[in-house]
Amino acid sequence: MEFLIAEFKTVSLSAPNDPMTELGKQIIDNYDHNPDKFTRSDVFELDMVILALQPTERTSSKGGQSANTIFRDSRRQINAILSPTPTPTSEQLFDPVVEPKARKILLADMQQLLYFIHWNIFFTPIRESLLLT
Repeated sequence: MEFLIAEFKTVSLSAPNDPMTELGKQIIDNYDHNPDKFTRSDVFELDMVILALQPTERTSSKGGQSANTIFRDSRRQINAILSPTPTPTSEQLFDPVVEPKARKILLADMQQLLYFIHWNIFFTPIRESLLLT
């Protein structure tokens, strides 16, 4: 959790008036006041806030393209129902005309990947306990 808080602090500096910044502050405040009541859902929500606040440059340089490729391969392997979207190129991500749409595509794929990771972390212990019984 300390890592997520530190990550939030770094990305929220560039967007102090963004509603996502306020949401992140509320999540952290709740954690500070009631750490025992903090859930995995809260961690997921803070993770999504951090991802939403990432600038395009950081999102693409943090492996967005490779994460996108890994996620697409995983989706094929597990026969996910999601419809494929074209992967934005580096030129599109930094083109002032194309960038907003390309960023949305990349961000949506990364949010889906983050959801997939959290879902697996949450259900793996449950699945394993069922297999052992």
